[in-house]
Amino acid sequence: YNPIAALYEKGHIWLLKGGLLFKFDEDKLIYEFDRPPKRISEQFPGVPKNVRTAFTYDGKHYFFT
Repeated sequence: YNPIAALYEKGHIWLLKGGLLFKFDEDKLIYEFDRPPKRISEQFPGVPKNVRTAFTYDGKHYFFT
C-alpha cells in the first residue's frame, strides 16, 4: 500500500495516497473498508490534491505540496 502521509483525527488515522484518504481505526487496528476512500478536499477543505506529505502535530494538520 505505501501511503505518503498519515494524519490523526478523533481516534482515527487517515492514510494519504494519490490524493485519496483511507481511514484506519486505531482501536481495532484495521482499515475501514466499509467506507470508500475520500478525496483529500472532502475531509480537509481547501487542501490541494497534490500533497507530497503531511502530518499531525499538537492537534493541527500540516500539508506540504
